[in-house]
Amino acid sequence: MIRKHNVNVTGPLAEYADHLWENLLGRGYKPNSGRNILRIVAQLSRWAMKNDVSFLRFRREDLSRFFVSRRRAGCQSFICNEFLDAALGPLEKMRAIRWVKAKSIRLNAFERLFSDYDSYLLKERALMQKTVKIYVKFGQRFLAKFHDSSRLDLRRLKIDDITSFILKESRQFSIGTAKYSVTAIRALLHFLFRMGKMSHDLSSAVPAIAGWRMSGLPKTLDHKEVKKLLEACDRHSLRGRRDFAILLLMTRLGLRAGEVARLSLDDIDWRHGEIVIRGKNQRHDRLPLPPDVGTALARHLSDRGNGAEERTVFLRERAPRRGFCVGGIQVIVSACFKRAGFSRGNCHQLRHTAATQILRRGGSLDDVAQVLRHKSHNTTAIYAKVDLWALRGVVMRWPGGAK
Repeated sequence: MIRKHNVNVTGPLAEYADHLWENLLGRGYKPNSGRNILRIVAQLSRWAMKNDVSFLRFRREDLSRFFVSRRRAGCQSFICNEFLDAALGPLEKMRAIRWVKAKSIRLNAFERLFSDYDSYLLKERALMQKTVKIYVKFGQRFLAKFHDSSRLDLRRLKIDDITSFILKESRQFSIGTAKYSVTAIRALLHFLFRMGKMSHDLSSAVPAIAGWRMSGLPKTLDHKEVKKLLEACDRHSLRGRRDFAILLLMTRLGLRAGEVARLSLDDIDWRHGEIVIRGKNQRHDRLPLPPDVGTALARHLSDRGNGAEERTVFLRERAPRRGFCVGGIQVIVSACFKRAGFSRGNCHQLRHTAATQILRRGGSLDDVAQVLRHKSHNTTAIYAKVDLWALRGVVMRWPGGAK
């Protein structure tokens, strides 16, 4: 380990500089990145000494003031979140920094309502945090005109207001987004009725958006295209082995991007050849682990190195070695498509491909529903349209055509 950092840290944080340096290198930071972080720590230490700020009673407002002073001085490197994760977390564990808890903020009626709505969606509806955030966003936009700074008046809410809002949404956004807003507003109105905020349940008054989900065909890859996509991963490199494992999980087991991102070492049962999928609505499903997928995962996990203490299967290459968000997995898949020479491609296309491969091997729609973990068979029904061999048996002969 490189012991010398050559960064002059003065002030109250000086005695912790060497320990922080070793911590950064131990977590996979390169020496240059570690020195950059230590330079910001040095700036923070000098700023605190100059402005008589105590790290034993440090507040979030103090940190914000420090970043404002850096921006005014022309510094632009390292945004707040990166610095918090890299330096302030370890310094807090070393007892170099002790945070003062922020005073509780008094919420107005509008904010309190959506705080309760957020908890309801998470705990009672068991929706994912990302979905809850979207539902709350639509709900706040919908009820914006019914509150002022002091109160929320839902007595003025009429069916015409609901219709007008949905019509406005349908003109502004795509069919998919407009349908999402319909679902979100129905959920909100039902919640308001359950909580006694409204005397009638107006959720049934929300108009539906015209759009037929069964009108098109799912976009899939054929066997040659899947092979081309997988071969574009350089399995002699760490990144290539990681990307190969991600693609196999999606094309063989139909995992969504979020399910790949949430996959943990604890979810893989090597002894019994099974894998636990943490899917939508906090569902946990157990699926068989195909040998080729297991082999790809094993090869990837042997490359983890400094990220071994992290339980997430797929980690970022650069420090801090933590797991990907959903967007990170989507970026990886899009890059794989481009590398293979495709003009475009996405994660859900690979999920559709997994379904069609099951049908081409002689599987049934029930098999597809089980692997993709669909709650309703109506969701699986669209794949009947791509089962061309089965459809040939029900096609009527064209009058006058060849026998």
